[in-house]
Amino acid sequence: MSLKKLTTTRFKLRKGMTLVETVVVVMIVSILVVYISTALLSFIRPSPADTVDKFKETLKYCYRLAMIHNQAVILKVNLDENKYSAFRVIRSEEGIEEKKFLEIGLPSNARIKKIIDLRGVNYDTGIVNVPFTYTGVAEDFSFHFGNDSQVVRSVILYKYNGKVIVKPGEVSRVAKENQAGSTIDLEEDSNN
Repeated sequence: MSLKKLTTTRFKLRKGMTLVETVVVVMIVSILVVYISTALLSFIRPSPADTVDKFKETLKYCYRLAMIHNQAVILKVNLDENKYSAFRVIRSEEGIEEKKFLEIGLPSNARIKKIIDLRGVNYDTGIVNVPFTYTGVAEDFSFHFGNDSQVVRSVILYKYNGKVIVKPGEVSRVAKENQAGSTIDLEEDSNN
């Protein structure tokens, strides 16, 4: 037997792939697609910490804008649609007009689950208006961010100085009556 004939019979090339090889290739490609898509999704969708920081800066911006222009600014938080919008309130001879200058939708992993005002009123649906004037904010608010199962971070907006702080977990600033019943002490209430 010649060498040429021996090599051609021993190493015959087949055409196409077997079913097992096709299944293995499809499994490897699908695992790579799932891994890459989850990595890209976490890269594109902001984290809860980034969302909270952006909201904190929005609150500060609304406060500064009201102070600088001596005009009211209203931040409307839509808890049902998971977004917030900011409006400048412009007074003219024709009346009062609201001009929207900001609208931001929140990702599903960092929604505003509830808002609590200084009186302890809890808002978990609807639209909550947070008014800013040249003298400050109308009252203190606590915004609770999280996913469906838990509150991850709380943003506390103070009435004076435009102070905004972020705390981990569920923290609210509520008014508590003194034992005399006449004065009000402010406390931070942790519901972890």
